[in-house]
Amino acid sequence: MKARLEAKKKKRNAMQKYLKNDIAVLMKSDLDTNAYGRAEGLYVEVNLSSCYDYVDECCVCISENLKVMQKQRFAKLRELRQLLAEKYGNVFVHFVDKEFAKKLKLNPPIMEVKFQLMQEIAQEFSITWDSTLLERKLQTAAMTEEDQPSKFGCSNGKTERYRLRRSEDEEV
Repeated sequence: MKARLEAKKKKRNAMQKYLKNDIAVLMKSDLDTNAYGRAEGLYVEVNLSSCYDYVDECCVCISENLKVMQKQRFAKLRELRQLLAEKYGNVFVHFVDKEFAKKLKLNPPIMEVKFQLMQEIAQEFSITWDSTLLERKLQTAAMTEEDQPSKFGCSNGKTERYRLRRSEDEEV
């Protein structure tokens, strides 16, 4: 299990390094919008790496206490949990469990998180970068998308009239 975890962690670290370099190149080339899109992939990789680290820590804890557990022949998971709580504390175990579950959900990061990742990369690679221009581009793009026709209708009111007519038909 340890070897598999190490292989997974190495793969994740390599992917993070690749994504950071890729984002840095995009930022240096003034392709901030593309770099912003890649920041989500980096965010996912960082979260998954921290999950693997947590699993690794649990494996280490269990292997360190395996002899004790075998001698006492724990029959219940409650006793194992108590042993872990004694070593790490109840508060730590509950906090990590929630954090672990949160990271596994893989929700897309909010804009501020992506900007923070990009700022960290800019510092790491000594890139002068200001997020305000990208923020304006993204806000403009979001406003433009709202004015665009939807996938299933058009923005000139025909869709709304269709919905109204359809709801009237359904009431009859």
